[in-house]
Order: sequence, then C-alpha cells, then structure tokens
Amino acid sequence: MFVIGHPCFLAPGATEVKGPDGRPAVAVTGYFEERFWRSANPGGVRRAGNYHRTLRTYLDALMSAEFVLECVAEPVAAPLFAERQPLCREVPNRPDSP
Repeated sequence: MFVIGHPCFLAPGATEVKGPDGRPAVAVTGYFEERFWRSANPGGVRRAGNYHRTLRTYLDALMSAEFVLECVAEPVAAPLFAERQPLCREVPNRPDSP
C-alpha cells in the first residue's frame, strides 16, 4: 500500500478561494514545480516541510519499482471535519488541514 496527500491540493501555491457559485475551492499555481516547501501556517501539518511532487512523478516511481496499481481512493472528509473545514467537502484534502 502507498498513501500520499493529494499532490494537486497540497501544492505549495495552493490557496483557498471561493468558486463562482460561492462554494469553497482551491486555486493552485506552480503545480509542476517540484520542490521542498514549508507551510506559512504555524499550526499547519506541513510546518516542518514537505517535498511537493506531481502525481506523474509518484506513479512513475511506483511503476519503476514494479508496483501494480489495483485501486485509487480519494477519501472524503468525515462529517465533523467537513463541518469544521467546508473546503474538505469539495476536494480530497486541503493545505494546512489539521
């Protein structure tokens, strides 16, 4: 088994915004720039730092190591967490989630 945070929504340039319909959304810039980054949120889970990689980089590495893809899961937030973090109803995870 291999588990990672969703690289699109946990990208260094990801910021919470409102979509055209007012629902919470994520704006992502710099997704293709693979690099080390540290969260600006002092209470965030990535304050120690994280290496951002694209989904392709992860999948290529796994296939090179002869892993076989059997399924992909993008879990939804538990109801209480989604109530406290509405963006988590819209995307698999968000930057700096507790």
